[in-house]
This record gives sequence, C-alpha cells and structure tokens, in this order.
Amino acid sequence: MIKNILFFIFLLVNSHLIASSYTVHIRGSITDTTGNPVPGANVEITAKTFWGSLIYANITTTDRLGGFSDSFITDVPGFIKITASDTSFGTVDTLMAFSIMHPSVSAQIKVIRGLDPCVASFNWFNDPAVSGKVEFTNTSTGNYDRIVYDFGDGTFDSTANPIHYFDPGNHEVCLTISSPTGCFDKRCETISIADPVTCEVAFTYSQTSGLEIEFQATTTSSLSTEFTWFLGDGMQASGKNVTHNFNAPGIYTITVQAVDLSGCEDTHTGQIQVSEVIQPCKAAFRYIPDPQNPQLFHFTDASTGEIATWSWEFGDGNQSDLTNPHNLYQQNGQYKVMLKIGNQDTGCNDSVSTLIDVGLGYYFNLAGQIFAGGFPADSSEVEVYRLNNGLPVFAGSFTSGPYGIFHFYALTQGIYILKAGLKITSPDYGKYLTTYYRNVAFWEDAQTFNLTTDSTTLDFHLIPNPTMLDGPGSINGHIYYQLSGNMRSDVPAGYMPILLFNQGREPIHGVYSLEDGYFEFLDVPTGDWKLQPEITGLTIDPYEIQISTQNQNQSNLVVKVIESGVTFGIGINDQQTVVKTDLLYPNPARECWHLSVESDASTNVTIMVYSSDSRLVATYNKPVSTGSNDFTFTSGQLTRGAYYVIVQNNNSIISTHKLFLE
Repeated sequence: MIKNILFFIFLLVNSHLIASSYTVHIRGSITDTTGNPVPGANVEITAKTFWGSLIYANITTTDRLGGFSDSFITDVPGFIKITASDTSFGTVDTLMAFSIMHPSVSAQIKVIRGLDPCVASFNWFNDPAVSGKVEFTNTSTGNYDRIVYDFGDGTFDSTANPIHYFDPGNHEVCLTISSPTGCFDKRCETISIADPVTCEVAFTYSQTSGLEIEFQATTTSSLSTEFTWFLGDGMQASGKNVTHNFNAPGIYTITVQAVDLSGCEDTHTGQIQVSEVIQPCKAAFRYIPDPQNPQLFHFTDASTGEIATWSWEFGDGNQSDLTNPHNLYQQNGQYKVMLKIGNQDTGCNDSVSTLIDVGLGYYFNLAGQIFAGGFPADSSEVEVYRLNNGLPVFAGSFTSGPYGIFHFYALTQGIYILKAGLKITSPDYGKYLTTYYRNVAFWEDAQTFNLTTDSTTLDFHLIPNPTMLDGPGSINGHIYYQLSGNMRSDVPAGYMPILLFNQGREPIHGVYSLEDGYFEFLDVPTGDWKLQPEITGLTIDPYEIQISTQNQNQSNLVVKVIESGVTFGIGINDQQTVVKTDLLYPNPARECWHLSVESDASTNVTIMVYSSDSRLVATYNKPVSTGSNDFTFTSGQLTRGAYYVIVQNNNSIISTHKLFLE
C-alpha cells in the first residue's frame, strides 16, 4: 500500500492553558493526480494524545465530490491520524496536530490511482528444539523489491526468509516492504518466547564502601532456590544476596552454588577485584517544565557516585529530600535552585546550583523531519547544539523512528545548530553523509537559527555520499580518542564520520570508522585531497594527501582526537586486543542494556561509562569465561543522554561504544 505521510508537528502547543472541553472539526477531500474527486473511499479517523492515549475513533466515507468531515469533543491536545483506503489507490496516511487554539484541521489528500497495491505479511515458526530460534517466511504480495525485518531488539534483516534468535519475552517484529514505484506496507506481530527450563546461576557485585562487596545471585529457575557462596578468602555465606567485608584489596575467586526445589543444580565461578578506591561523588541535575503547566518543574538527579542523601532548595522557600522531585512555583521569574548530595559512609559531599527561568516565553519546542533521497529517513539520529560564545555545546539528541520525525521539548532561548545522520541499523547507513542544517557537511558551515518561538516544521535533507569510481588510490588508518581527565589515551573512536574533500571543501567521499577505529577509502582518484574527521565544535587543520600514479596508497594513518583539535601521523598504534566485544544492545536503551564479550581464556574486564562531557559515571568489574559472555546492566541513576562505554582488559582499552539512554 502507498504511505504518503504529511507531518505537521506542533508539539504541546498552548498546553499551558487551563484544560477545558472544545470541539475539534475535521474536514478534507481526496482527489487523484488529475484533480478528479475519489468518491466512496473509506476514511478512518483516529485521535490520540501526545502520550498515546486514544481520544476518538471513527470510520466514514467520501461523498460524490470526494469530501469528508467529522468532529469530536475533547479537553486535551493531540494528533489526528487519517487513513484513506480504496481499491484504486491502496492506503494513504496523514498525520496532523490539534489543540484548543487550533481546533480545526483540514487534509487535502492526493492519491495515485491504478497502482497494484502491495501487502506485507509473514509467517513464523518457533523451533521448540532450540531456545529462542524463530524461522520467518515472507508471504507478502504485490510488486516490491525491498524487504526489511525489524526484530524489536535493535537488529534488522533484509533477506526474505531469515532465522533469528530471541531472548525470552515478548518481541514486536515488523516487516516493511517497498518499491521505487510507490509500494509501501508494514506488518507487525508480537512473538512470545518462553523462558528455557534451566537453573543456570550467575552473580553480579558492587563495591559499596571500604572493602565491602555486595553480591547478588541470579538464576533462570522459577522455583525456590538455595544459594551457597564461597568467597575466596576461606569464608562462606548463604542467601541470594550477601554482603562481605574483605581484609585486604586484591583479586578473589568467587563461587556460587544454586539448588532449586526440583533438585536442579548449577555452579558459577568468577573473579572479582576488590579496590580501596571509591569513586567520589559529583552533584548534577537536569530540569524541565511540565507540558501542561509552565510553573510546574520536574527535576532529575544526574549526580554520580555512591549517594545516600539529597537536599533540594528551589529558590522560592520550598525544599525536598527526594531523589527526583517536582516543584510548583507560584509566580513567574528567575529562581536559584541548589542540590546538595552526601553519604557519611563514603565521605561524599558535593553541591551544585543554577538559575532557572519560570514562566512563558523561556522554553520552546524544536521539531521536524529527516529525509534521505527524498524519502523519510529511517533510524536516524539528530543532535542539537546551543552556541556559547560562538562554539556549539551539546544540548540533546533524539533517535527518530521509521518516518524520520524528531522533536526536542523545552529548549531554552538561544542560537542553535542541528546535525543528523543515519544509525548503523539503517539499511542506508553509509549512503549519506552526516549532515548539518541546512545541507552542509562541516559544522562551521551550518545554518544557525535563533530559537525565540516554537519551530516545528524543519525539513532536513541528508547529503548523498559521493561515489569515487575507478581511481587508483587507497587511504587507510585508525582513529583514536586521546582525552585528558578520566578518559584514557588511545581509545578507538568507533563509528566516527571521516571526510575526504577537495581544495574547495567539497566532499568527494565519506566513510565511518569501524568499532576498532579502522577506516579505509578505496578507488581514490589522483589529485590533491584533504582528510579529517567531522567532530562538532572542534576546529581541525585537515591532513593533506596527494594521490598520483607514483604514490597511489596512503597506509597506516594514525588520527588522534585531542581536546584542542586533531593530530595526524603515520605509524601503527600499539594496541593489543585480548578479548573482543561483539555487540552492545539495545541502542538506544531504557531500563537496561547488554554487552556481549568473546574471550579465548578466563580473564577480567573493566567496563567504564563516561558522560558526554568526559566524566566517569560508572565502573563495573566483570569476570570473563572462555567463550561467549553476555552482561546485563541496569540504567540505574544514569539519566537520558549520550554516553561512552569503554571496555578495558589488562590495562589496555579493547573497544569503545556510544550508548544512548532514552
């Protein structure tokens, strides 16, 4: 079926008004490309709030002039989805916003008649002999040449009849088919994978204070289970969760045994590192006004470290000891908000304060749509930066869905630039350059805009990646981070956009580095070229490269990102890979995320999480067994935003990942 998406995003417009009932009027017409009306077409009208709650649903048909109308009463703003369908043109969707200040919506829908509509469908079979194995069979009909399965766990497949392995639980699997002639349809089904009947045991641990370690056992058995711990220093303990004080720092071998009521037994052994160092705490917080009341503010603790107490002062005389409190201001104005954190056991004691503006006219919404090749971009990432003394400062990120829609809520007044690119999960990853608004490849050339009102209709077109044909040259190398502070030197810069361009700063091709920082340009034509990574906010003196018939190859280029810019050199970085990290998923994540680690011997890894401003916010020490290891981490006190996950073994960095938390 044909999907023609009209997106007009007017996020939470006039939501500051006191809610009262009002009538929403819907009018529209359906005509073909020659202007002739389409009578008798089905029109399905669905209204929902911005939070997904159903407000109204109805089905009507167009009259002899192709027109239709409807109305309903509500007291909240939201979106209206109009789905028009007919055998002559298939299905067309239109999405519009409404509010008390804009209660009338109008849709003029143009359709292409005579196309053979396509219908997406698939069958699936859960193999009972292999836990989590599901075989898919494409049963779609119509003329289509593109197939994409979305397995709901951050992975995709473009083959017709794939096989996929799921974790236990419910998974929404979607099949999308399309063609250049306009065929587009999507079919989603929920697949339930039962837990395997096992009693496998494992454990996690965390250092609380001094040399005290808290252990938490996990088991796949659903029956009552007894746990016995052997703590590596001659001591034993029992129970699912135990706490133990070690006499000295060092590496200890821990064993936990589990026996459930059915008699199923399992044992897990791993090594832990007990350290005398406890990470200090640092106070930080974020805030956002409520969509329905501009005087109600929601505060979120973003502090790091082991924190036991929170003390908030909101500047209006109100206080709170909650972790993530709310405060209702009675008057508009500017207020100084202070957060104090503490922990007597660890000596944690820190505070932070900032001025916030309360009332209308301080916060605005920014929204729009990303396009790739004239079509909405699927699986794209959009970043917004606020200019501070002419330099961009990261202000937020948003991962769009299948239609390229992005929105940022409650940005403060100021001058901004936007950046967008396709995620690695997109089938078109690598076919388009990371692009700044409007349609430029370098951040210095980005068009700025002064945000003084809601801006919700930004169209953002990604730049197609130019193709180099039959050139004799090649360029390869590695790119690393070399940052000061808590970030270690020589961290591989994975998935970094790197541009090759001419003397007029016109890109001739772009690549993205691999997870280990390796990058490569092939078929480079002869000439004088420049090369640099594109990093928002860094002014870079590009590397000069000459490709000729006598000098066709530039190999082993070492690019290092430092605080003040980028350095270039020739050589091989002395990096040793002891273990391999295969996958970090899902990404973006919410409550938890997973990291897969492969090793050819038993060892230990340290997993460090850094914020986007290079602060160490979490550290995990994990024993690794021979073969495949899968670790699960809860988001905990990590707030929404971008993070770097660095995996270290034997004091060497083996991989780095970019993690987004929603």
